[in-house]
Amino acid sequence: MKRFSSIFIGLLVGFVLLILGIVVANYFVENKAKNLLRKQKVTFEKLDVDLIRNQAFLKNANWDKNEIQLELKEIKVEGLGYWRLLIKDKLNIDRITLINPKVIVSKSKTKTEDSTKSKSKFNQEILIKEIEVENGYFSKLDSLQKKQIEIPNFNIKIGNIVVDKSSVKSNIPFTYKNININAENVNLELDPRQDLSISNINITENSALITKLHLLPKYSKEEFQKHIDKEKDRYDLKVDTIKLSNYSYNFVNDTLLFQNSKLSIDGTKFLVYRDKSLPDDLSYKPMYSQMLRDVPFYITMDTVSLQNASIVYQEKVKKNRKPTEVSFQDLNATIFNLSNYSDENELSQTEISVQTKFMGAAPLHVNWGFNVANRSDWFTMNGSLSNLNGSEMKTFLKPSMNMTAEGTISSMNFIFKGNKNTAGGAEDLKFQNFKVEMLRKDGTKKSGFFSSLANLFMKNDSKNNETSITDIKIERDKTKSFWNYLWSFIKKGAVKSFT
Repeated sequence: MKRFSSIFIGLLVGFVLLILGIVVANYFVENKAKNLLRKQKVTFEKLDVDLIRNQAFLKNANWDKNEIQLELKEIKVEGLGYWRLLIKDKLNIDRITLINPKVIVSKSKTKTEDSTKSKSKFNQEILIKEIEVENGYFSKLDSLQKKQIEIPNFNIKIGNIVVDKSSVKSNIPFTYKNININAENVNLELDPRQDLSISNINITENSALITKLHLLPKYSKEEFQKHIDKEKDRYDLKVDTIKLSNYSYNFVNDTLLFQNSKLSIDGTKFLVYRDKSLPDDLSYKPMYSQMLRDVPFYITMDTVSLQNASIVYQEKVKKNRKPTEVSFQDLNATIFNLSNYSDENELSQTEISVQTKFMGAAPLHVNWGFNVANRSDWFTMNGSLSNLNGSEMKTFLKPSMNMTAEGTISSMNFIFKGNKNTAGGAEDLKFQNFKVEMLRKDGTKKSGFFSSLANLFMKNDSKNNETSITDIKIERDKTKSFWNYLWSFIKKGAVKSFT
């Protein structure tokens, strides 16, 4: 009996000491955590540490340092490996959950500290099975406290995070195996005249989906002119979906390398407007191969697919006239080897194939190729246009040239090749019953005299004819875009065909 009593008392004392030890340890760990948080100037309403359940809670926390403000409704840490931390100096955590975090980043007024030294001294290992962010908010403010970026709702899940002395020396100071990011109603201010909104972004480890992207102008067409001092395009772009498949990223000598097997863009509506009443912008306009070459990071895309797109370009030439309008409807395009990086000796040729309906009616096919590595920006292009009626040319002939056309261009084929300085090629035209009508100054009535004069200067047999111009040469105006370069070539060939 006495032996049983002794055992019972011993167990009871041991149990009491265990409970007492847990309470003391709990108190010690909790206070140490509180002191650490206060040292980092983190204010909070409540901190609970439960060593028995192996979890901790921090509620209504706030942290403000330099340009970053963080508000957090709750953070929950589960599955903390104490023994592994004490014995091997390795921190293991099963799960960290951040609930309703609100992050506000202001424009930095002070230089951030160089973290190179702290990275080199990091010798610990941290393993986290999963980090989850629920219902987060993010915004970035400029120096006037105006929002440049706002993400009112985002959720993040990252799995198998490892931080060690090797990873902290990398551009991304940790490794992971699984990621899922979802953000809604993203808004960005691109510049003083343009904003960007995205309805939804979903990113996984090797794919991404963007829905309802809208690049929108802040001002109306008329008001836009008051905010620029030179000619500038006003963009209004809408895209239904953008999908990236099998993407990856890495760093090559501290430069980001983004690789993607396929980029699919579906349901694009692009309206470009320009008012010619302002002075020309005489700055140098690079070729597209140079633009890609000068991107500040490396990019490699095997295939880019553009489907169900439309592009409308409007140009206001005369103040009291409707703008000239050129449109490309039912546009589908494929780009192969869009890249400015290669780990081999040479970059592959970038090839572009386009099918569309010019002015919504005339089938247009274009093939275009260039090599980004070529410093002369050499390119080749060929295309064909068929069944363009004079009535479909009215929207760009009447406002800009004060004329209309009748008849049909049955077909036009062209070959256009050159570099950033000069280009040349050939053009074939077939047309039927083609003639022009010059209008009076008010743009509403035909001018019989000038119409007769214009048709007189056309070839006698040009109203029904087939012509081939084989030696077209032009010099590029480097203050104009590549499309002006192409248009100058097409126009020169057409003029030679008709006159």
